[in-house]
Amino acid sequence: MMEPAKTIIPAVLSYSKQDYISWVSELKNYFKSVHIDVIDSSYDKESWFDSFSAFKYLEDFNNIIVHLMVLDPFEFLFNKSSHLKKEGALYILKYSSLGDMVKDKLNRLRALGFKLGVFFNPEDSLEIPLEHFQYFKEFMFMSVTPGRAGSDFNQKGLDNLKAFKQKYDKFLLDTTLSVDGGFNELTFKSFFNSPAEVIYTNSFLKSNGVKEALNKLSILANQYKPEE
Repeated sequence: MMEPAKTIIPAVLSYSKQDYISWVSELKNYFKSVHIDVIDSSYDKESWFDSFSAFKYLEDFNNIIVHLMVLDPFEFLFNKSSHLKKEGALYILKYSSLGDMVKDKLNRLRALGFKLGVFFNPEDSLEIPLEHFQYFKEFMFMSVTPGRAGSDFNQKGLDNLKAFKQKYDKFLLDTTLSVDGGFNELTFKSFFNSPAEVIYTNSFLKSNGVKEALNKLSILANQYKPEE
């Protein structure tokens, strides 16, 4: 944790198994939480994360967030529940992809023991039925184009997060507000001034190297002055 009460959690792309294994091996020396990007052919790439060995490389992490950027997250989890469910892991679903009969599907996943969150892309509507809040432990906002490593920062993601919190604040008990993508030395003030409690980042850590990136984070935190 660092001022102003933001938690930095590294993101890992699951597109290449070799790169995935190498990166999580490095990250485990510095972090106990990890965010895994999982995609399917809807992003013109394939992830191997639905294999039986997916979680064995994450045994050193206490907190695992699985970011499901897949066409149908329900089908993905229902079909692979025997080995994709890990106790304590959080599975973040794209809200605009939930489709019809959402309540029944969410109840089924909850009955299977899945802990769920939801994410919004910058262009997504922020309208969410109040009855759905009971199913989600985290609300995440994308501040880059999802599925493209190194995408440019999109301020609309943070604007959406702020608007969401203002609109639904009294319904956000025991939930986490997070933001994913675009954090760096040029954008850090926008992130620190946002309501986000958790910041997920991949490129900042990779481009600097983990140890140097953490040193820079400490310097940035000390430089930060809240907006009045």
